[in-house]
Amino acid sequence: DAGFLVVSVGMPYDHKEGLTAKTRSAPESAQDIAAVIAWIQQKNNKPIWLIGTSTGTISAANVAARLKGAAGPHGLVMTSTFVPPPGTNAPPIYTLVDVSSIAVPTLFVHNREDGCRTSPFTNLQPLIDRLNHAPKKELIAVSGGLPPTSEPCDAMSRHGYLGLEDQVIGDIVNWVRAN
Repeated sequence: DAGFLVVSVGMPYDHKEGLTAKTRSAPESAQDIAAVIAWIQQKNNKPIWLIGTSTGTISAANVAARLKGAAGPHGLVMTSTFVPPPGTNAPPIYTLVDVSSIAVPTLFVHNREDGCRTSPFTNLQPLIDRLNHAPKKELIAVSGGLPPTSEPCDAMSRHGYLGLEDQVIGDIVNWVRAN
């Protein structure tokens, strides 16, 4: 509805069993997306923005950190960012990806009431602070939403902005257009 061409990238054929944080942050993962970016640019020469949600933020940050210039994205949006607390078995993005090398405008969107154990709102600022080469970085924090009908880390919860979808999408669209 906003006039954007949206491309959703599925599971790589060589990882049908799923992606781990290690495979999402690998150079090969970024190269897979480089091929997608090149294909899109052949079809439609418009700015390309990556959007990652939850563990998908590892993949999006990895691509933005590794691919520069015409081979990379023009911007990055990370929603319900993967920032698990210390002491869990899951490492935060900045231990997997050199986020300090991200040099594109970056938007973070997060629900203050996200109940997912790997995406607590309070753990987001240390990641944002590490993006010291992004020409612009911003956080849009929302609160509330409808009562969850799924587990806390699934889409039908505060993690997936249940009941706030139109507001969050509108905020992202406006930010991307302005940047």
